[in-house]
Amino acid sequence: MNKKLFAILLLIELIFLTALISRNGPVALMSIPFLVFVGTALLTVPRSIQIKAGRELSTLRTGENTPITMTLSIENAGKMIPRIQVIEELNPKMHLIEGSINPQFLIQAKERIRVGYTVTASRGSYEWQTVRLAVSDPFGLFEKLIEINAPGQVHVLPQQVELRQYSYHPLPNIRAAGPNLSRLPGSGIDFWGVREYHPGDSLRSIHWRMAARHPQKFYTKEYEREEISDIGLLLDARVLSNQTTAGLDLFEHSIQAAASLARYFLSLGNRVSMLILNDHLVRVFPGYGKHQLVRILDELSNCDLGERVGFDTLKYLPVKLFPNRALISVISPVLPNDYSFIARLKAEGYQLLLVTPDGQTENSEKNSKDPYEAYARRMKRLERAVLLRQIQRIHVPIVAWDVSKPQDMAKQFAGILKMRIP
Repeated sequence: MNKKLFAILLLIELIFLTALISRNGPVALMSIPFLVFVGTALLTVPRSIQIKAGRELSTLRTGENTPITMTLSIENAGKMIPRIQVIEELNPKMHLIEGSINPQFLIQAKERIRVGYTVTASRGSYEWQTVRLAVSDPFGLFEKLIEINAPGQVHVLPQQVELRQYSYHPLPNIRAAGPNLSRLPGSGIDFWGVREYHPGDSLRSIHWRMAARHPQKFYTKEYEREEISDIGLLLDARVLSNQTTAGLDLFEHSIQAAASLARYFLSLGNRVSMLILNDHLVRVFPGYGKHQLVRILDELSNCDLGERVGFDTLKYLPVKLFPNRALISVISPVLPNDYSFIARLKAEGYQLLLVTPDGQTENSEKNSKDPYEAYARRMKRLERAVLLRQIQRIHVPIVAWDVSKPQDMAKQFAGILKMRIP
């Protein structure tokens, strides 16, 4: 019972008791209908409430910071004309940009009303099962909280950097049709050379100009064989290495890099796999095309930091995820102890690319008010510079970008992707 109704009942009872004490019969009789009315309404009104609800989303899968419109459909299936207030709770990772999450309105019998609001959200999966409604009479005397099934779900994918304009093809390791030149003769489109004709060769491949010059023999044209490459994404999701630095979330930039590289290499027709290191090993086995991109982005959308698994626990890499001579893109802020792991991968014959977000910059030192904190950041920055030089000496290309300037990340990738990784 709400406070307003309680006050009204108390007032009527006081009037009734006062009339009885003062022996004022007419006043006592006049208060009885009001008591009966309020009591009857208190018992019957909640039972007469028949509300149906549904939830619609403008999209089921979208990117970060993309508007998502939530629409609630409220239908009054009863005869009562109630006042309804929607009680929605916004996820902390969502930001309201338009509308209200708690609209209030009167709804006529057999009427349906649609209300909504628009939000943006960080990466992740969001799910709703019910909607809560505060239903009352038009005067607000009677109120009841009800919960109605109204399911909905949306997947918010991580941000991606467009890299398709940069031309890079890793060394192939699979003899199958693909975009990468193998430097071996076979079926393709780039001319390789000629050889003598053998029975069974296609007549279309005969080099007719040479046949005209050498009528005694026929020669067959050969083309450079096209192959595909295996790409492995190794994402560092350790709490220790991804600590927020100077207000910058390094892990979110690592997620962005992994999503961007997956999209880029899959668009070239390569086979891509992924391994995430957090509290356990999250595996996405090799695959091609849009379906594989969806699998990878879904795992990245729901990826969190962990502590149990690190580079030191990886005694070997699963061959099913990272075949021999595959390109492994290590995405990590890297710690000094990680050098031995990277050197071991290089020694095992893998092509390597290190993508490392950097929060230790000169700007972070200058912005620090505490001189001791600024000194500590400077030492960390110098320590990191030494580590990256060590990694470069073993011929591992590095994309190390200042995460305070994410717009420069594509430029960093450009310089690397134009190279052929050794």
